Amino acid sequence: MTENQIHLFHVDINRFKKSILKKYNTTIHVVSTTESEKLTFNIIERCTLEVMKIHNPEFVKYWRSKSASRIPEFILYYNIFTFFCRKAGYTYTDIGRYIHRTHSAIIHQLRTANNRLSTKDPLFMRIYVLINKDLKKYVGTIPKNTKV
Repeated sequence: MTENQIHLFHVDINRFKKSILKKYNTTIHVVSTTESEKLTFNIIERCTLEVMKIHNPEFVKYWRSKSASRIPEFILYYNIFTFFCRKAGYTYTDIGRYIHRTHSAIIHQLRTANNRLSTKDPLFMRIYVLINKDLKKYVGTIPKNTKV
Protein backbone atom coordinates (compact mmCIF):
# COMPACT_ATOMS: atom_id res chain seq x y z
CA MET A 1 0.00 0.00 0.00
CA THR A 2 1.10 3.55 -0.64
CA GLU A 3 1.55 6.04 2.21
CA ASN A 4 -1.76 7.67 1.28
CA GLN A 5 -3.58 4.32 1.28
CA ILE A 6 -2.06 3.45 4.65
CA HIS A 7 -3.18 6.82 6.00
CA LEU A 8 -6.73 6.33 4.67
CA PHE A 9 -6.75 2.80 6.05
CA HIS A 10 -5.90 4.14 9.52
CA VAL A 11 -8.52 6.87 9.24
CA ASP A 12 -11.17 4.24 8.43
CA ILE A 13 -10.02 1.99 11.28
CA ASN A 14 -10.11 4.90 13.75
CA ARG A 15 -13.64 5.82 12.63
CA PHE A 16 -14.70 2.22 13.10
CA LYS A 17 -13.15 2.04 16.57
CA LYS A 18 -14.86 5.29 17.60
CA SER A 19 -18.24 4.09 16.33
CA ILE A 20 -17.92 0.84 18.32
CA LEU A 21 -16.92 2.78 21.42
CA LYS A 22 -19.84 5.16 21.04
CA LYS A 23 -22.44 2.50 20.20
CA TYR A 24 -21.34 -0.28 22.60
CA ASN A 25 -19.14 1.58 25.10
CA THR A 26 -16.38 -0.93 24.33
CA THR A 27 -12.83 -0.23 23.27
CA ILE A 28 -11.50 -2.50 20.54
CA HIS A 29 -7.99 -3.08 19.22
CA VAL A 30 -7.52 -3.80 15.55
CA VAL A 31 -4.55 -5.85 14.42
CA SER A 32 -3.90 -5.69 10.70
CA THR A 33 -1.85 -8.17 8.71
CA THR A 34 -1.41 -5.52 6.01
CA GLU A 35 0.36 -3.19 8.37
CA SER A 36 4.12 -3.29 8.72
CA GLU A 37 5.92 -3.14 12.04
CA LYS A 38 6.85 0.49 11.52
CA LEU A 39 5.38 3.22 13.64
CA THR A 40 2.77 5.36 11.94
CA PHE A 41 2.83 9.14 11.74
CA ASN A 42 -0.23 9.19 13.98
CA ILE A 43 1.46 7.20 16.74
CA ILE A 44 4.63 9.30 16.63
CA GLU A 45 2.57 12.48 16.61
CA ARG A 46 0.36 11.25 19.47
CA CYS A 47 3.39 10.48 21.64
CA THR A 48 5.01 13.82 20.80
CA LEU A 49 1.82 15.72 21.65
CA GLU A 50 1.31 13.80 24.90
CA VAL A 51 4.74 14.87 26.12
CA MET A 52 4.18 18.41 24.84
CA LYS A 53 0.82 18.70 26.64
CA ILE A 54 2.43 17.70 29.94
CA HIS A 55 5.65 19.71 29.74
CA ASN A 56 4.85 22.61 27.40
CA PRO A 57 1.07 22.91 26.96
CA GLU A 58 1.43 26.42 25.56
CA PHE A 59 3.07 24.93 22.42
CA VAL A 60 0.18 22.64 21.42
CA LYS A 61 -1.58 25.43 19.53
CA TYR A 62 1.42 25.75 17.18
CA TRP A 63 1.62 22.05 16.24
CA ARG A 64 1.13 21.53 12.48
CA SER A 65 0.17 25.18 12.13
CA LYS A 66 0.96 26.97 8.88
CA SER A 67 2.30 29.87 10.97
CA ALA A 68 4.61 27.83 13.15
CA SER A 69 6.38 29.28 16.12
CA ARG A 70 10.11 29.93 16.10
CA ILE A 71 10.43 29.39 19.84
CA PRO A 72 13.54 27.19 20.20
CA GLU A 73 11.95 24.86 22.76
CA PHE A 74 8.97 24.31 20.48
CA ILE A 75 11.18 23.54 17.49
CA LEU A 76 12.80 20.75 19.54
CA TYR A 77 9.51 18.85 19.36
CA TYR A 78 9.52 19.06 15.56
CA ASN A 79 13.17 17.98 15.50
CA ILE A 80 12.41 14.94 17.63
CA PHE A 81 9.22 14.11 15.71
CA THR A 82 11.21 14.25 12.46
CA PHE A 83 13.96 12.10 13.96
CA PHE A 84 11.53 9.34 14.99
CA CYS A 85 9.65 9.48 11.66
CA ARG A 86 12.89 9.10 9.74
CA LYS A 87 14.00 6.29 12.07
CA ALA A 88 10.66 4.58 11.32
CA GLY A 89 11.57 4.62 7.62
CA TYR A 90 9.60 7.56 6.23
CA THR A 91 11.10 9.72 3.48
CA TYR A 92 11.85 13.42 3.88
CA THR A 93 9.04 14.20 1.45
CA ASP A 94 6.50 12.03 3.32
CA ILE A 95 7.40 13.64 6.65
CA GLY A 96 7.27 17.12 5.13
CA ARG A 97 3.89 16.47 3.56
CA TYR A 98 2.54 15.24 6.89
CA ILE A 99 3.60 18.33 8.85
CA HIS A 100 3.27 20.87 6.00
CA ARG A 101 6.98 21.48 5.49
CA THR A 102 9.36 21.09 2.54
CA HIS A 103 11.73 18.16 2.33
CA SER A 104 14.66 20.56 2.77
CA ALA A 105 13.14 21.80 6.06
CA ILE A 106 12.92 18.16 7.18
CA ILE A 107 16.58 17.56 6.27
CA HIS A 108 17.53 20.61 8.36
CA GLN A 109 15.39 19.42 11.30
CA LEU A 110 16.94 15.97 11.14
CA ARG A 111 20.48 17.40 11.08
CA THR A 112 19.61 19.56 14.08
CA ALA A 113 18.18 16.55 15.93
CA ASN A 114 21.27 14.45 15.20
CA ASN A 115 23.58 17.27 16.33
CA ARG A 116 21.67 17.77 19.57
CA LEU A 117 21.60 14.03 20.15
CA SER A 118 25.34 13.67 19.60
CA THR A 119 26.13 16.60 21.93
CA LYS A 120 23.58 15.32 24.47
CA ASP A 121 21.85 18.71 24.70
CA PRO A 122 20.08 18.52 28.13
CA LEU A 123 16.73 19.98 27.06
CA PHE A 124 16.67 17.95 23.85
CA MET A 125 17.59 14.75 25.71
CA ARG A 126 14.87 15.26 28.32
CA ILE A 127 12.15 15.58 25.65
CA TYR A 128 13.70 12.84 23.47
CA VAL A 129 13.76 10.33 26.35
CA LEU A 130 10.14 11.07 27.30
CA ILE A 131 8.85 10.67 23.74
CA ASN A 132 10.97 7.56 23.16
CA LYS A 133 9.59 6.02 26.37
CA ASP A 134 6.05 6.74 25.18
CA LEU A 135 6.75 5.25 21.72
CA LYS A 136 7.98 1.98 23.23
CA LYS A 137 4.39 1.31 24.34
CA TYR A 138 3.39 1.01 20.67
CA VAL A 139 6.14 -1.19 19.31
CA GLY A 140 5.10 -4.79 18.91
CA THR A 141 2.55 -4.89 21.71
CA ILE A 142 -0.88 -6.42 21.68
CA PRO A 143 -3.09 -6.08 24.76
CA LYS A 144 -3.35 -9.21 26.91
CA ASN A 145 -7.13 -9.25 26.76
CA THR A 146 -7.18 -9.63 22.96
CA LYS A 147 -10.00 -11.79 21.63
CA VAL A 148 -9.89 -13.31 18.16
